[in-house]
Amino acid sequence: MTSTTLPILPTYPPTIQTDRLLLRPFSPTDVTQYHVLRQQPEVMIWTSAIHCDETISQTQEWMARHQTSPDLRTFSFSIEELSNPGQVIGSAGCSVVPGKQPEVGYMFRKEMWGRGYATEAVKAVLNAYWNLERGEVEVESHLEKEGIVVEKEHCDQCKDSVDYTSYAAGFQVEKLSAVTVSANVGSRRVLEKLGFVMVKEFKDWDTGGRECIEYILQRPRH
Repeated sequence: MTSTTLPILPTYPPTIQTDRLLLRPFSPTDVTQYHVLRQQPEVMIWTSAIHCDETISQTQEWMARHQTSPDLRTFSFSIEELSNPGQVIGSAGCSVVPGKQPEVGYMFRKEMWGRGYATEAVKAVLNAYWNLERGEVEVESHLEKEGIVVEKEHCDQCKDSVDYTSYAAGFQVEKLSAVTVSANVGSRRVLEKLGFVMVKEFKDWDTGGRECIEYILQRPRH
């Protein structure tokens, strides 16, 4: 286990406005629109679920996992276009499981792809997440457990903003992880634009042995 810091997550995340998007807390009334999103096979193939939600109850269960519970804390947002208020186009957020590495995730309706919305939304989420009040805790990452050392050449474009020494010294600096399917080029580009470093390639046997990539992002130095 490694001593680090983690955010003290609020019961409800704030409402955030970017140039084109509104990020707000989940609402029970979002379920119908999320069900539409989670019935798009082009979206779901990249998720851990792989398959589309067949019933509204499955979507409700997914939404419930994004609310506060004893074994999972989240900092999750429903996302709307400012130009089309009331229409949920996706979600983004960070999840914190006690004793594990915090993780960021996001998904958007297929008709919204290619507009830069994922980068814009996740950038806003990260900005808010890093600015939350923090406390000291102990966590264990897959990388730490397996003795994986981050090499500088893994992400040359990030070399000016990432303290690689801290990774090799035992992961003392707080960080976020992100996992994506290797073939999901769009998601990989989003993460790399935002400064995430690719640190591990692996087969995810929980989803049939798909080739996946783990990224990490170190907390910015202020």
